[in-house]
Amino acid sequence: MNAMPNPERPTLLVVDDMPQNVEVIAEYLSEAYDSQCAFSGDEALALLEQEDLPLPDLIMLDVMMPGMDGYAVCRSLKKNARTRSIPVIFVTAKQDIESEVAALAVGGVDFIHKPIVPETLRARVGVHLALRCREMELERLNEQLAVATASKSFFLASMSHEIRTPMNAILGFAKLLEDEPITEDQRQMAHHINRAGRSLLGIIND
Repeated sequence: MNAMPNPERPTLLVVDDMPQNVEVIAEYLSEAYDSQCAFSGDEALALLEQEDLPLPDLIMLDVMMPGMDGYAVCRSLKKNARTRSIPVIFVTAKQDIESEVAALAVGGVDFIHKPIVPETLRARVGVHLALRCREMELERLNEQLAVATASKSFFLASMSHEIRTPMNAILGFAKLLEDEPITEDQRQMAHHINRAGRSLLGIIND
């Protein structure tokens, strides 16, 4: 069941202790997605810890499994920086509201009841994968913005230094001119140079 990942198709991890349930979900989604499988919570977490394997784009997770149940698996996923951003859809035969609320509380993004309706399954998987793509794009843009902001700050700091040094020299010469025996017009010009230079220096320092 664990197909080789296709970079052009999203990969789903289906976790259920009943092989027939895994087969059904994988078959319903086979037209658009590749599927990996795990038959217990421990097996799923061990698979996700293999750093040489690409992470799935979305996880379909059963609630009621021997040993570690789906809630515990999801809590572990959300505590791990490597896996916390992977969307988790719970798939279960449980019909009560409390179970659905519990699934969302531990970090699940959706809750699908068994028996599964193929059209509903495909629609919800598609929606959450689209949302994840938008989140990843936003993260990428934020990273680019952070790099651009850092570059801008470095440029402004460099330019500030490059301008401040000659500006201080200009201010010094203007002050010397004001103290020299020059005409009143020349003194006014030196004063304007001094005032304009200090104004520009104040902008640079800010």
